Amino acid sequence: MVPRWTRAVVVAVALGCGTGWGGPAGARDMTGKAGLGAMASTSGMPLATLRYWGTRLAFEFLFGWVAVDRRLPAVSIDDRGLNGGTGPGLADADHVQQCQSTYDAIDPRQRPVRLQCDWRKELSVRRFAVGMLYRIGDAPRVSLAIGVRPWLQWTDRTETPSFVKTFRSSESTLPTGSSPDSLPTRWGVEVPLVAEFFLNDHASITGQLGLAVGSGALPEPSIDKATAAVDNDGWWVGLRGAWSGGAGLLYYF
Repeated sequence: MVPRWTRAVVVAVALGCGTGWGGPAGARDMTGKAGLGAMASTSGMPLATLRYWGTRLAFEFLFGWVAVDRRLPAVSIDDRGLNGGTGPGLADADHVQQCQSTYDAIDPRQRPVRLQCDWRKELSVRRFAVGMLYRIGDAPRVSLAIGVRPWLQWTDRTETPSFVKTFRSSESTLPTGSSPDSLPTRWGVEVPLVAEFFLNDHASITGQLGLAVGSGALPEPSIDKATAAVDNDGWWVGLRGAWSGGAGLLYYF
């Protein structure tokens, strides 16, 4: 006796073969419909998505934003020297030198028992993309499209130090100022292969895998996937995947 799930698979394959990719019979008609939703990507950056379908062409606009706020390794300096130096998980050499210079600049007669130096780094990464998709295959509830998607990415970075003087009976904070700057603009082009599964006439789940070509260094090493770094500016080529589901649902009006 043939199990139920085996019969279900056979029926599904037979129906799929009977419909055929690229055939108009039973294909979902999306002509003139606009969809709004969100996409999660392997880069770690969520993207708001607006897509409009013509007969077989779709035009889309994507916008993503991610903010990273972290406290960098601290440095502590007293009259015995440095407590915590450079190395994995410790402050970098520039921060050690900055803290040491601040400590040395204090009048020895007013020098604290200890100087604690902390840094807070904030990143704001924004990405804009426009794209065009062409449907190359259709089934009753699924369509397959290939597209092209140019994108631009801007990143702002702000580093805020905090220097605290610790005396034997009290503490005081040295006045400090933030140092904002903008990192080089990144740009590139993705060629995605997009599969879209229609839940009903107004909602779909999409998944994609594409080839990406881009230029420019990513902002910061080892923060997260959205802000992972390459060694320097230059060209790179790599496979990129993206998926949507749950929060990645597209709703068509």
